[in-house]
Amino acid sequence: MTNVVTQNQITREIKGDIFAALRTALTAPASSKSKKSWTEAFIEQMLAEARKEPSGPLGQLVAKQIMQEDILSKLDAETDKALAKDVDFLEYRLMKLLYDKQREVFLDDMIHKKILIGSRRLGKTTLATRLMVKDCIRPNRHALFIGLKFETAINLAFDETVRVAESVGLVISKKSKNDGNIEFTNGSKITFKGNYTVRDQDTNFQGDHYSLVVIDEVQSQKNVQHLIDDLLRPAMTDYPDSTMLLTGTPPRIKGTYAEKIWKEFKGWKHYSWTMAENPFIINENHTVESIIEDICREKGITPDAPFIKREYFGSWEYDLESMVFKDYQKYKEIPATFIPTDIAIGTDYGFSDYNSIIALAYNRTTSQAYVISERKFNRATVTDIINTCKEVFEYCKKFAIERNSNFDFAKLAFYCDTSDQSITYELNINYKIPAYNCYKYDKKMAIAQLSDWCRTGKILIPEEGILQNEFERTVYKRDEQDNITSEIDDDLFHPDAVDALLYASRQYAFDCGEETGGQSSDKTKKEEARQNTLPDWMNQDEGDNNDY
Repeated sequence: MTNVVTQNQITREIKGDIFAALRTALTAPASSKSKKSWTEAFIEQMLAEARKEPSGPLGQLVAKQIMQEDILSKLDAETDKALAKDVDFLEYRLMKLLYDKQREVFLDDMIHKKILIGSRRLGKTTLATRLMVKDCIRPNRHALFIGLKFETAINLAFDETVRVAESVGLVISKKSKNDGNIEFTNGSKITFKGNYTVRDQDTNFQGDHYSLVVIDEVQSQKNVQHLIDDLLRPAMTDYPDSTMLLTGTPPRIKGTYAEKIWKEFKGWKHYSWTMAENPFIINENHTVESIIEDICREKGITPDAPFIKREYFGSWEYDLESMVFKDYQKYKEIPATFIPTDIAIGTDYGFSDYNSIIALAYNRTTSQAYVISERKFNRATVTDIINTCKEVFEYCKKFAIERNSNFDFAKLAFYCDTSDQSITYELNINYKIPAYNCYKYDKKMAIAQLSDWCRTGKILIPEEGILQNEFERTVYKRDEQDNITSEIDDDLFHPDAVDALLYASRQYAFDCGEETGGQSSDKTKKEEARQNTLPDWMNQDEGDNNDY
């Protein structure tokens, strides 16, 4: 028995040697001057001989092989196998420099909706560039990277993507930072775009088709719900395996679309970790503690600051300190005792941004005010805007007369954004609705005053309404040292309804004698003109009328 086993081992070793020798001989150059293998040279010579004498034995043999019905299928199958091996190898090369947390996202090809929310210094950009190159290894793919701005996207990821592609041998046929495109010889493409201006979304993201979309800093992207649901998802339907990856840090404010995806939406795979798990950052020379210490020293803050918890520990810590509207007061029902003397309707025009119409009813004697109507809508025609203004105007007239039978309708008017004065003009001329350009001076002071009125209850807003939603999301900017400024952070969230309320509140302040008040110059001129057309006795002050 032992002899049989030994003989079998010897046979296997001999066969192995023979196969190794044959493999070397068949794949080695046919001659010292040739770059072709012996096998390639042999096949070329055999085909040449078969071509000379097609009816000969060799010609018949070749014809029999190439005329097989499934020869093309077999060749395609072999090609696919070779390509698969190449793709697998290239994917391995892309993956090998990633650490375990990054690899988990990189290798997950089963889930096509992914969201990564964690701290800074995770290597999110590194992961994104490798995912895009991975996608483009296959022919005719189109990956898209979206930054907050076009310049940010280019500076952050363009050069790194080129370097990664070249490192794995993916041949670039064309690249342009100006256009934000990297094109490959296999027909695949990577595009970089920015999403800084909401107004440009529709033209910027329509027309192309994407196999992979990466949205960076998703917590701070503008109008991101419209971007994802209305523009990107339809553009991804041409690829059955299309994938979307959202990356970012926990948001500064409540109610972002990223938060809804993370906390409410089903079908999204969640990934989250902190820089403490990044071995390329944390080592014997750089600990989490030392990094945090350096950042706190640079910004003059402490480790328990919301900024540190959010950005470097990945905690969901809202920036409550920078909220513009703190402790604002709201109502469920307006008391029956409230008697309006005036109604100011603030109007903020928009298109891709939102149109907002806010009606503020108030009493000059008590300075008590209530927001009685809230409207907010976008992508509307001029006709839509005017019709909504007419609806709000009629509602306000009804509200006024129901609560004050002696209401003076000269004290009901629109105070409109100056960005589209043609609409204001049309309201006046064609519809005889009093509409004026709003008073816009000293905006920072006026916002601070409006916040104080809402906190003290001079102005109350409807519970669970449009303004409440915006109050929760409106924050002041922070500077490089994390100090709160006096300027609203419009990049993070633009409060359209708040702007409309601000326009109305300037007239409220003017009528109630507040120092931040201001009346439209158009209205002042109209009142002066009206006074000039009155009889002399109507222009006299009450104190000058001695005949009675």
